[in-house]
Amino acid sequence: MQAFTKTEISWLIIELDKQAAILNLDAKDPINKSISETYRLRSEQYADISRRLRLALKEGSKRIEIK
Repeated sequence: MQAFTKTEISWLIIELDKQAAILNLDAKDPINKSISETYRLRSEQYADISRRLRLALKEGSKRIEIK
C-alpha cells in the first residue's frame, strides 16, 4: 500500500490547478485551434481531479479508490 501525507496531496492539488490554468490559456490560443479542444478537455480533467482530492482532504478521507 502506498501512503501520502496531507501535505503531499496538497502539493498535487496545487500543481494540478497550475497545469489546468496553463492548459486553459493554451486552449484559448487561436494559433493552436487544432489542439485547443484537447487542451480544454485536459484542463477540465485536471481541475476535476484537483477538486476531488481537495474534497477528500476536507472530509478527512483516509481512502482513495483507484479504478
